[in-house]
Amino acid sequence: MRSTRAKLVQFSEPLRILIYNLVSNAIRYSDKGTIRVGAEVTPQNDSRLWVLDVGIGMSQETIDHLLKKDAVVHFKSNESRSGHGLGFLIIKDLVRWIGGRIKIQSEPEKGARVSVLIRPRSKPNAMPS
Repeated sequence: MRSTRAKLVQFSEPLRILIYNLVSNAIRYSDKGTIRVGAEVTPQNDSRLWVLDVGIGMSQETIDHLLKKDAVVHFKSNESRSGHGLGFLIIKDLVRWIGGRIKIQSEPEKGARVSVLIRPRSKPNAMPS
């Protein structure tokens, strides 16, 4: 576990921005309930961080579109919330830069769990342009 922690230190600023954006999205699309943030080391010595909310959730179609390489989504819910998906584009770029993978589990009206799996390595990928 020590090696995982040491290799993640180089990503401290991108991880701070990543967590900020994940939590901001959870707050934006939740009116009540809890938002939970967690992190763990997997049996493969990877790191996983996650944000779980009980907000408005997303359809599988929306998730699939968000996970496309450079998709930016204009999102409007039935509660008059709207967004342009720019926060999620930042999230995707940061995850790509640190060599991670995003997974979204969600259903409409049942909230969402967004997790990021990070494999420790010696240096980051090229900065997204």
